[in-house]
Amino acid sequence: MKYWTDKETGIRMCKPDCADEWLQFIWEVGVDYDGNRTPESLMSLIDEIIEYSQNARQCLRKGKIFSNEME
Repeated sequence: MKYWTDKETGIRMCKPDCADEWLQFIWEVGVDYDGNRTPESLMSLIDEIIEYSQNARQCLRKGKIFSNEME
């Protein structure tokens, strides 16, 4: 997981940086999609999932399957 602190809000942020974390993120989005009731919001959700899957594939191509924290 990549961590940083947002300069404007001071809030600690994170972003997946390996295939395992991106796949977990996709699963979490899929489990918690309940608020998306309109076609437009569902289309947006699909676009998000596609982006996350592309990130997971890039990590796989680079051999970054698991986080360094897990090693």
